[in-house]
Amino acid sequence: MRTGYCLECHEERELRIEEREQTFDVRGEPTTVMADVAICTACGAEVSDLELDDRMLGKLYDVYRSRHNLLSSREIATLRRRWGLSQRALSRLLGWGPITIQRYEAGALQDNAHDAVLRQVEDHKFILDLLSRAGGRLSAKEQRLLRERAVSNRRDQVAYDLGQAVKNIVDPDSTAGVTGVERGFRPFDLDRFKQVTLWFARECPGLVKTKLAKLLWLADFAYFYENRLSLTGLAYARAPHGPMPDRFQLLLGVLEAEEVIELGEETVGPYTGEVVRAKEAPYMDDFQAEEIMTLKKVASLFGGESAAELSRRSHQERAWLERGNGEIIPYTEADALSVFKGFWGEE
Repeated sequence: MRTGYCLECHEERELRIEEREQTFDVRGEPTTVMADVAICTACGAEVSDLELDDRMLGKLYDVYRSRHNLLSSREIATLRRRWGLSQRALSRLLGWGPITIQRYEAGALQDNAHDAVLRQVEDHKFILDLLSRAGGRLSAKEQRLLRERAVSNRRDQVAYDLGQAVKNIVDPDSTAGVTGVERGFRPFDLDRFKQVTLWFARECPGLVKTKLAKLLWLADFAYFYENRLSLTGLAYARAPHGPMPDRFQLLLGVLEAEEVIELGEETVGPYTGEVVRAKEAPYMDDFQAEEIMTLKKVASLFGGESAAELSRRSHQERAWLERGNGEIIPYTEADALSVFKGFWGEE
């Protein structure tokens, strides 16, 4: 039972809670919200309740923030946590009072100038600039950890921007939702290409680039044969050594920039070639069971073959023989690939 002191009755009374429209001035602007209000059950008067008053004030401020496009308390807290800073540390770094951020995260309403500064906190360049100008306001440990996060964020942003630019180059029609048989009816998916590449690099030690190109081709076309959909949305072009993902070198460069693979020369058997090494484990949770099964079958049947052997296999296929170098091989050619004979237990 909720009770409170009723100023009309001049004594403690039992209260009921009602939702009512409430209007108050917030920085000179009439602001209206629907809020819970405590009502005296004896006389019907409104009774002050600190908890309900705080909730109503929060709603009023949220309406004002939305109206003026100001960051919410939750958004301010998220920005701060992104950099691993305490409330006091961020206040010090910005040159504000020691509990300013604490007040804002608790619901206090920031002014437009402070809001503009807080929005810049999202930018790693702003953080690095602050560290160079005002880093002395933080402890040595706080400076080191913040700089590490800012540099890591900058690297991630560069990799993301590069990935988006490359995606637009590789598959310019993807933003319009246009995709055809040359991509197996799936828009190019950079992350899927990344995870499948990491998967093959882990399963096939000493994986040279040419062999990776053939394994990607076999996996994409095998899955398309069964499901009429590719795994990655890659397009494949005829190359002298067999089918190759379109813009393959560019795509591998993106994975290098993201620091998920490294390329280095290595002798594999009688050959020396550029080997793809995984620097992190693949994340396959977004792949369906049958997609992973296709990858496993390709690795089992062809992973032990050399790049030269896989190239010779591809040179026997009509899909390669009947095209000129650079010409895109449509996924419908999967239906005629002899390399898949027996792949699904068929004769």
